[in-house]
Amino acid sequence: MIKTLWLDPGHGAYEKGGFDKGACAGGICEYKANLYTVFDLREEIKAGYCHCHHISLTRKKDVGEPLYKRMHLPKAGDFYISVHYNAFNRPAHGGELWVQSDLLHKFKHEFVDLNKRLKKVYEEQGYVWRGIKDASRWGTRGMYIERMKVPAILWEVGFLKWDFDKSDFDEQFGAVKGPELKEIIEGFAKSLYFSLLKKI
Repeated sequence: MIKTLWLDPGHGAYEKGGFDKGACAGGICEYKANLYTVFDLREEIKAGYCHCHHISLTRKKDVGEPLYKRMHLPKAGDFYISVHYNAFNRPAHGGELWVQSDLLHKFKHEFVDLNKRLKKVYEEQGYVWRGIKDASRWGTRGMYIERMKVPAILWEVGFLKWDFDKSDFDEQFGAVKGPELKEIIEGFAKSLYFSLLKKI
């Protein structure tokens, strides 16, 4: 069983060069979309899809610790999920999951099953699933997942503006409100639990 399941809303910290908002498109910036998505994901996981002793967040408000500090929060026996959104200046669609190379090979069959489940989750809501990918092949963007000392994955939920936009989030209450997005988050929590987490 996992000791602590860490949920990381990507970005939202003062890094070198200023405040890291992440991508901004569709009327919302990624650091906010990530945080609201993690709040929703936490509730879904708490509803029975954890297989862990604790659930912790790397930040609970707009501004959190920089990435290099977040990377050292998990300890032996923990599992780390970083949540992000993509953005592009031309039409682009779909969610994807980046996984540590060693983790991907160790649980090869489990990730094949997870990929099938997530493809179904996305397609049932009318969205594209881009697949599960090896973080070691993602260049510098995947390096921090590769360097984590605990099992780690990075979920790109979809593309801001082209898949989801400001209307899918309630900024006043810091929550997800888009029905399709809520279904995808619930489906992600269930799929991850049955395909992988309960087997670790």
